[in-house]
Amino acid sequence: MARKTRAELEAERQEAQALKEAHEFANYPTRLMAALELATTLNFELEVRNSQFELRDRDARRPETVFFTMTHNNDNQRALENLEWDLRIKADKLMTATRQDQVRKAALAKLTAEERELLDL
Repeated sequence: MARKTRAELEAERQEAQALKEAHEFANYPTRLMAALELATTLNFELEVRNSQFELRDRDARRPETVFFTMTHNNDNQRALENLEWDLRIKADKLMTATRQDQVRKAALAKLTAEERELLDL
C-alpha cells in the first residue's frame, strides 16, 4: 500500500474541516434555539436587542452577558459550545440539589412526633 503524500494528507484534512464546518453551519440555528430555551428554564435572562440575543445568568456571582446572532461564525460557534457546557453543568447541579432535597424530605417524613420535637423541627 502506497503512503500518502503530505499534500494528500493536507487535502484530506481540509476536506474533513470543511465537512465539520458545514455540519456546524447547518445545525447552528437548531442548537442555538434549544440552548436558549433551556437557559431560560435554568434562570438565565434573555433579551433581544439590535438583532442579537443577550443572555445573562442570574445566579452567577458576576453575571456576564453573552451575545449570539443567528449568523453562524467561529465566535458564535465557540460561544454556543461554551453555553451548552455551562448549561449541562448547571442542570446537573440542579438535579443533584433536587434529589438531595427529596431524600431529606423523605427522611424527615419518617420521623415520629417525638423525634421531631427532640430535633426541634
